[in-house]
Amino acid sequence: MTSSPPDPLIGGPVPVLPPADLVPEKSALICIDLQIYDASPEGSLFQGHQERFSDYFDRVQDVVVPAVNALQSAFRRADAPVIHTRIRSHTRDGSDVGRRHRQRGMYVAPDSEDARFLEPVAPTEGEMVIDKTRSGAFYGTGLDAALRLRGIETAVFCGVVLNNCVESSIREAADRDYDCVVVSDGVAALDQAMYDASMRVLSGSYARVMTSRQVVEAMGRAARGRK
Repeated sequence: MTSSPPDPLIGGPVPVLPPADLVPEKSALICIDLQIYDASPEGSLFQGHQERFSDYFDRVQDVVVPAVNALQSAFRRADAPVIHTRIRSHTRDGSDVGRRHRQRGMYVAPDSEDARFLEPVAPTEGEMVIDKTRSGAFYGTGLDAALRLRGIETAVFCGVVLNNCVESSIREAADRDYDCVVVSDGVAALDQAMYDASMRVLSGSYARVMTSRQVVEAMGRAARGRK
């Protein structure tokens, strides 16, 4: 999947966002919903429809997971926070699930297989896990407080699904005054049209678009500069 041109306002009436300042002390990697439920053909979200979304699953496995793995390694080497979110109810009966998710039958039980992270990009010991019951990672969670306590100013986003939870989380972060980066090869949408639409909306307006290689190299340079 490749991105489309940005919002037509950018470069005309509205200037492009300045480059992101990827300083390890002020940057965090936020990995959105890389769990069985919505990132694996074994997840209950896609049961009975796996073939229809085969391109999505191929991208997650072949592109997104390797890119996120490299990102996580770079942030860990730089001693910068790696934060993981997942769709997961806190209650057995799903009474805490947001109305829109309830209406769509989107429920992940607390100790279910759906709540398990994909093994290659799972949290390591001590990394923060945010359980959420809506699309955005900030609504009703402690994510904003955790980032501010660490002095984080730049949030680097990867994960799935781009056109739903990733985009919602980036919009929330931007409105909370974080500088945002969306990693172009670290995200997957349900199809190419949705990928193009989300990237066009996000690029320049809500986030800077970078590849995983660009982020890894920038974090490496910044980490070396501290020594």
